Amino acid sequence: MAEVHKAVAQAVKAGDLWLVFGNDSVWQDEPTPLQLDATAKVFRRPPALNAIELLPGALKDAWSSEVEPKTTVATLYAELKKVKGNPWPPKAFISTLSEAVGRGLVQRASGTGPLISIAADANVKLTVKSSAPLPQPQPEGVPGRKLSPRMTLSAGEVQTLAENVATLTKSLAGCDVQFEVALSIKAKPDTKLEEANKLLDKVKTGWKFS
Repeated sequence: MAEVHKAVAQAVKAGDLWLVFGNDSVWQDEPTPLQLDATAKVFRRPPALNAIELLPGALKDAWSSEVEPKTTVATLYAELKKVKGNPWPPKAFISTLSEAVGRGLVQRASGTGPLISIAADANVKLTVKSSAPLPQPQPEGVPGRKLSPRMTLSAGEVQTLAENVATLTKSLAGCDVQFEVALSIKAKPDTKLEEANKLLDKVKTGWKFS
């Protein structure tokens, strides 16, 4: 049984399997021994969640009926769970919600800065402005090149990406792989950027916070 648990845990962490135990939803993270319970359900990796699936047209009961609908991160996540029949992987939900905010489909009605997690941002208020742009497909960038959906990565996830760059580029051999990267911070009034800018410039000349 220990070997089975180990194999499942590795597959869930790698993103090949998705584990649901009660209200816990684990994907691309290592499940805890408690979550590897005999009653836990294991699924194939969840399908990609589109930003449009979080809007009032798709999750009507999560939003108020005002001209400019409002909700909170926690309410939106709870309604998505009802619609999907399972608690969605939190990181995947926050990533898609961040994409919706970045594209202007959804706006923060309270607080500022990037969304970090459901636990940290549960009470953040969201709204859809009446003047919000119509959903547009993700830009393809330079003609002839494909662009993946933009994701918000934590420092740990950037490290994971770095560890897998060689394997990733090998799997896309001959495709001229390029990475488009931006760094987002929640700056404080006394935040000093000089040291960070020096480090960024070492990675790529001219890369810095403006």
